[in-house]
Amino acid sequence: TEAYLGIRDKASHNYGGRRTARTEVMYSAGGHIYVYLIYGMYHMLNLITQTEHEPEGVMLRAAFFEDSVSKPDFKRLSGSGKLTRQLGITERFKGKMLGVETGLWIENKKIQPEIVRKKRIGVD
Repeated sequence: TEAYLGIRDKASHNYGGRRTARTEVMYSAGGHIYVYLIYGMYHMLNLITQTEHEPEGVMLRAAFFEDSVSKPDFKRLSGSGKLTRQLGITERFKGKMLGVETGLWIENKKIQPEIVRKKRIGVD
């Protein structure tokens, strides 16, 4: 994941209070889905995490299937574009709420992958 801390975060689409039709969903209550297209080919999946009017969220950069056991298994979802492509995530999810009805939800599982924390590239 990668966190975006709203108007004070230089990497956020809402830095400095920017508000556009593309990013309006970020001002929604937590649990909303923000999907956008970059480079004309990759969908980025973000989950809004804050209260309404506070444009904060997390981008999902990678995931793994519960039954993954080999390096190729883990690589299937290792990257924002691969993740959305494998899961069929497109802009049709934008603005919807996480939930079974939407077809996209989060489950609380006991599986915990190794967490690596690094400085963001190109962002002070």
